[in-house]
Parts: sequence; C-alpha cells; structure tokens
Amino acid sequence: MNEGVTEPIADVEPSCVPPQKKGFAFVAGDVAILKLLHEFRFLRCEDIAVLAGRHQMSVYRRLSKLVEERYITVVRRPLQKHVYGLAKRALPVLVEEGSASAELLDGRFRTGELTDLFFKHEMMLVKLHVMLSLASRKPEAPLELDYWQEGKELWNTVSFVGTRGMTKLPFRPDAFFGLIDRRRPGRQGGNFFLEADRSHEPHPVFGDKLLAYWHYHEQRLHTEQFDIPTFRVLTVTLTQLRADNLCRMTAALPPSVLPERARKFFLYTSLEALGDGAQIFGTVYHSAQDPTMGKPLI
Repeated sequence: MNEGVTEPIADVEPSCVPPQKKGFAFVAGDVAILKLLHEFRFLRCEDIAVLAGRHQMSVYRRLSKLVEERYITVVRRPLQKHVYGLAKRALPVLVEEGSASAELLDGRFRTGELTDLFFKHEMMLVKLHVMLSLASRKPEAPLELDYWQEGKELWNTVSFVGTRGMTKLPFRPDAFFGLIDRRRPGRQGGNFFLEADRSHEPHPVFGDKLLAYWHYHEQRLHTEQFDIPTFRVLTVTLTQLRADNLCRMTAALPPSVLPERARKFFLYTSLEALGDGAQIFGTVYHSAQDPTMGKPLI
C-alpha cells in the first residue's frame, strides 16, 4: 500500500449498489452518523460516539455495517485509528433528510486522492471543529460555536500597493467560523478565519498570508463576501514554540508592512496549549499586539 495516499472502500454509484444484505436495516441512528460525517467531513469512531452521545462499541458496530453497505468509506493507515467519511450511497439519504444538496456533496467523495500531507491537515481542522462543538455544549461555557465553513467558497484575491509595488495575493483561509458570546446582550460574538499551520521550519509565505488578511480587512472585502463587520485571524500550530515564534514574527513586522493597529487582529495558539479541548475557550491565545499575555478568543 502507498502510505502517502488514503485507501478507502471503493465508492459506487447508488444505482449500482447491490441490494442490502439480509439482516441489515437502515435506522435513525445511522442517519445521525451520516449527518455528523457531512458536517465534519471526516471523523474517528470515538469522535462520533462523543458527538452523538452513544457508546463507542455500539457506534463501531454501526460503522462496520455502514461501510459494508457502502454508505460510508473508511481510511485505513498503518498504526493509526480508522477514519470515516461519506460514500456516494449516503447522498440520497442526506438529500431526502434535507441535510445536504447534490451540488454541495459532489466533490466530497474523492478520498482516494488525498495525500498524506493534505489528510493530516484536514484532520487537524476536524479536531479543532470537534473541540469547538463539544465545548459549546457545556452549559457553563461562555462561548458557543455559531457556524463553521470550509471550502473554495471562502477563497478570494486581494490587490494592494505595498513595499514591493502593486501586489496581488491569494486569500485562502482553511476555515471560517463564528462564536456567540453568551455573556453579552444579544449574544453578540465574533468571526474568525482559521489558519491550521503544521509547519516546523520557517514559513516563507506566512508573511504574505498576514498581508492578504490585513488588506482584505482594510478594503472591507469581508463585508461584501460574508456580510460581517470585522474578523480576527486565528492561527493554530502543532507546537507552542511554533505559535510563539509566529506571534513574535508578526509583532516584529515594520509598521510600513503591517500597521500597529493591525496586530490585535492576529491570534496564535497551539494544539499543545489546547490539549483535549478543555481550554479552547480559555486564555490560551496570544495576540501580536501583546505576545506575552494570554487571552481568550473573545
């Protein structure tokens, strides 16, 4: 097996799927699993169990049946837990339930084309999405996940005159999410573009990403594209050392490149700091405005 590429169960068109085997019955709990896989794209068995509030062994048995019946695919990698995603046979079920459209799901089944690097990056996004979702369910949580988006519909370009003259940069956040602040009247919260950074070495294009976000904000393209008044950029790294380095790098940029007033919009943390997700609404974020002080998202 090529370790750089996922090896899912082969997808087939719904019309070509063999009849369900005797003894298999599609139940309401299966629809809930499909909805979770549609929302998060990829999940491990333990993630599904926690999100669905079900026993892990019970979920595993249903996953095995759904893989066998080709409603879902499974990504198998050496010495790693299996990861599950939607298969094409799930499409009519989700459409009938009103959970998805054929157009939305059209590109979601090419799991066999995912490279090792892309897959690890995608699973990092899944982990953060799950953390935010689970933390939001706690009654005592000050914040609540309002929405989460991924995909090319977030992309744009931004042009500006900088130190290098006329510059055009891609605007490609990894995800876009909103939080509700339960403590405020009207539950007003905040909007965030997410950068999931898995690098260890200096990132030569990271500075360009910062400039793209800032000029996107300055030109108020976010009001046209997403109808939001403002946003912040959250960068999550694997290690806290990497997060601290990027935060200090942002803070050290000359004002001619990144104005002082822009630094408060850039937040940094790491999977190390977030741990199991218990601190995701805690003071584990550092702003380029003051890299030494931890603060909450809102």
